[in-house]
Amino acid sequence: MINKIVLLFEGHNIHETIAHECVHAKQFDDNRLRVDFSEGFIMFNGEKYSQFKLGLMPYNDRPWEREANELMSEVAMKARELLANKKNVA
Repeated sequence: MINKIVLLFEGHNIHETIAHECVHAKQFDDNRLRVDFSEGFIMFNGEKYSQFKLGLMPYNDRPWEREANELMSEVAMKARELLANKKNVA
């Protein structure tokens, strides 16, 4: 899985890559993103994406990926700020 993540986010730093995946974790936690491996589909915001539909859709056009790409820099920046503040307190 790590190799896949590194390949997918080549050109981004590790903070942005982790932040991108954290956005997906939040999407799952909010029940906005659901993957059903047995039936072979993904649900996002109530819309069902079949394997066939996903096969035709470029990776960066998938709405859950667009959202994660749009938010990852902001999330990474906030995480760096929190870590910097924690170091200053300790």
